[in-house]
Amino acid sequence: GELRSTLEKKSKEMHIGIEFLGRVENVKELYKKAKILCLCSFVEGLPTVLIESLYFDVCRISTLYHDGSKDLIEDSKDGILVECDNEVMLAKKIEWILQNEGFRLNLIQNAKKRCINFDINEIKKQWLKLIKEVSHG
Repeated sequence: GELRSTLEKKSKEMHIGIEFLGRVENVKELYKKAKILCLCSFVEGLPTVLIESLYFDVCRISTLYHDGSKDLIEDSKDGILVECDNEVMLAKKIEWILQNEGFRLNLIQNAKKRCINFDINEIKKQWLKLIKEVSHG
């Protein structure tokens, strides 16, 4: 976004090898390469990345953003939650996950169980239930 040039400059100054991809058409290929998906946000509606990543072997780490990260991640069971504005803890959690492959794989295995919640048939059932409740309300 608008901070790209500033962030590119800062990463060069700090000698950090970051590849800024910009707009990506085939996100599936990035998920296949990744070990961790990290969502650092203060506010989110329904973060698609936390749902999409359930279908790949990617460990989910998210900040405790306003209105919902706890709905999509159970801390230390199917992902990791970190307080907003605590970049030191976030870095420690990322490092810890990368050093503990068994734990990372366990988080991924548990997260895959949540895929059923986003299956089209399950969503359809929930909508029909809601419509029935509202119409008979």
